Amino acid sequence: MTRLDVRPITPHMGAEVDAGDLRKVIASGEVDDIHRALLAHQVLFFRNQTLTPTDLVEFASLIGTPMVAEPFGFLGETNPVSTFEITRDRPPRADLWHTDLTFMACPPAFGMLYNIVAPKVGGDTMWVNSYGAYELLSPVLQQFCDGLRAEHAPNEGVRTFIVNRDGVDAARAVDAAFPPIEHPLVVVHPDTKRKSLFISRNFMNHIVGLHPEESALLTTYLLARFDNPNLQVRWHWQPGDLAVWDERSTNHRALSDHYPSDPHRIMQTVFVSDARVPSGVG
Repeated sequence: MTRLDVRPITPHMGAEVDAGDLRKVIASGEVDDIHRALLAHQVLFFRNQTLTPTDLVEFASLIGTPMVAEPFGFLGETNPVSTFEITRDRPPRADLWHTDLTFMACPPAFGMLYNIVAPKVGGDTMWVNSYGAYELLSPVLQQFCDGLRAEHAPNEGVRTFIVNRDGVDAARAVDAAFPPIEHPLVVVHPDTKRKSLFISRNFMNHIVGLHPEESALLTTYLLARFDNPNLQVRWHWQPGDLAVWDERSTNHRALSDHYPSDPHRIMQTVFVSDARVPSGVG
């Protein structure tokens, strides 16, 4: 494989990678350098690509197992590639810090986004280093959080989408198929062995064992660590851009500042599992 040109974007996370035409990388099957760069920088960006949905699935297969986004797989979808289109009538829904599908027993290890249409101004996506968010906590608060678990479940936005698309009975079936599940609040990455906060604002209900007021206060405080610009990287999309990130050590949010002035944006996404759930502490 051609030697990668990896250019860090910030000191803490994110790198732009020149690997040439990723279709040649896919054909070669040689992604060890890309995987190492992904673990080191947490999110990688590839410009000027021309990738089909088949290419995206084949690339995902080189770093793990492509998975159908839930709960849509449960509802019968089989294509790992999901297309998200923002229009004037379909406003943005992901402008909050989150990591994906945490209501699953084995959430994705990696996420991929490929841009088809981008606003001329705005519509960026931001990622934040959740290792760094944990490491900036005091040792006392780290130790306290190490022993906590949080409950995750599909949120009201997912239910509303399913009701509108598939009906009330389908939404009830999803609720039954994906009951609330617990994950550690602090996880140990299976490859890097570093600790990070495992929080997803759109799927995390509460911290187990705390009074509701305590849970809300601690959750708000921890999520506010993600607002530290020194832990973030921000990407302005152009058609043909591909982003690949580690879901276990980051949160991300899709900014909605382009809506409604320049609303049109089309992204394709693939989630990737490696069948290893980040462990809790201890």
